[in-house]
Parts: sequence; structure tokens; C-alpha cells
Amino acid sequence: MSKTNKFGKKANDKEKMIEVRVWLWTDGIAKKKGNIVPKNSWDAGVVYVPSNPTHGIKSFLKPRPFHSFMDLNSVIEKMLIAHGIKTHSHRRSQKYFAPAG
Repeated sequence: MSKTNKFGKKANDKEKMIEVRVWLWTDGIAKKKGNIVPKNSWDAGVVYVPSNPTHGIKSFLKPRPFHSFMDLNSVIEKMLIAHGIKTHSHRRSQKYFAPAG
């Protein structure tokens, strides 16, 4: 990853965001094998972090499974950590945290 200062680096709009993909399983819901029921899924699937050269993210990990929506936050967090991505709490979240010091 390239070294950047506290001012960051220039990026166009499409490159500014870090993407996390969530795919939900849809198999085994329809009565006929191989068919799907539109707009229906299981509460399980996989999480994937695609490459993003602007952020220095290389997609080196396979998609990681989650087994219920209760697992989803944990799997997303593990994928972000594994890719070296740091998150900052949004001002709306700060009301849940004690002040530093």
C-alpha cells in the first residue's frame, strides 16, 4: 500500500468507496429443483471484498460464509480486518462511545 499523508489522496467518485458484497443463498426454497422463488432467500450466504486499487485493496480471500444474519456483522468485520481496512465511527455512532481520556 502506498504511503499517504493526513490529507489522503485524490480519487474520482467511483473509486472513493470501499465495497463489501453480500450474496444470499436462494437454492432449496422452490419446490422444483433448480428453480428459485423471486425475492426469497435464506438468511445465509457469503461476504466478499472486491479489489480496489485506489485504496490498495487486493482481493486475496475467498468469499467467507455466514450462517445467519446474526453472523453477518462478525463476518464483515473479519473480512475488513483481514484486508487491513480501518473504519472510523460516524458521528451518529459516537453517542454510543465514551469520550477518550
